[in-house]
Amino acid sequence: MNETSSLEEMFQQLMRESWAEHGVEFSSKTRLGVNVSEGIEHSIKRNAAKKLQYFDFWLAILDEHISWFVSLFTVITSEKRENKKANDFERATLAITSKIVSDSLALRHLSTLGFDNASRPILRSLCEYLEVFVAILHQPSFADEFVKSETPESAKTFWAEHLRGGKIRKKVTRAWEDFCGEQNSETATTFANWGRSSTPILSGTAHPSFVGAVFSAIPLDSHNGKDDLPGTFGLKADASVDTISIFLTFAFPVLLLSHDFPFSGFKGHIERSFDENDELHKHIRYGRGVLTNLIMSINQPDTYDYLRPCFDLSIWPEK
Repeated sequence: MNETSSLEEMFQQLMRESWAEHGVEFSSKTRLGVNVSEGIEHSIKRNAAKKLQYFDFWLAILDEHISWFVSLFTVITSEKRENKKANDFERATLAITSKIVSDSLALRHLSTLGFDNASRPILRSLCEYLEVFVAILHQPSFADEFVKSETPESAKTFWAEHLRGGKIRKKVTRAWEDFCGEQNSETATTFANWGRSSTPILSGTAHPSFVGAVFSAIPLDSHNGKDDLPGTFGLKADASVDTISIFLTFAFPVLLLSHDFPFSGFKGHIERSFDENDELHKHIRYGRGVLTNLIMSINQPDTYDYLRPCFDLSIWPEK
């Protein structure tokens, strides 16, 4: 092996030598088993050519929300106070918005590549972070507890003391109650529990289960082509519409309840002065209203069913 050989070439040579020891020999241009790189390339091309009107519509909606969180993350990051150490609230909001952007982009990638089922555990984690974000924006002192979760042990303690057993749900409910007022307690409870109905679905795909494994191979779609490879290899499907819809129910309170964060309502915790000439500032402040109205409109009874696919269940046994 010469010095100019890459590590990948050295590895392939080592594999050929290892196979030869077992009596299996092949040239440098062949291999045993599936060429994963070629399979992925084929999967990407297949999904790019597959047109799904419902999926594409909801993907556009998802992009609008990711874009908003990117603007928020950018403003928080790029406008830090000079020569001043970030306080716990700033550290917490920076870390959480970073996580939200990262996970939502990962969710988008997996959906477009045809791995919706694999995106569900990420979505579950993302929804939990969004709830913690709501709680911190409602009670900034909660950030002090969040930033303590810097190690696996302290993260476990934070989860047990503040998230487990519906504890975070109570914090989210209080945020809605303060926003809606005592006279609208039923409305507050309804919105606080809006995304909660999806918990069994996310748990069913995050933890080992027969149905979770099956949906990895046969994702729910509005049309199942007979010649498609199993979803195991990546099959873009309308099932991702539900994935995106769940994300929106948890993003909604961040958009609506944040009291003009980070420009006003958080004096002593974060200092960002609104600039009408700054595109990102305008995107954050006015985008809230645009996106919350969008979420509410697509969830109205007269539009809800119209904007969602009717899944093709013909390939599933009636049992």
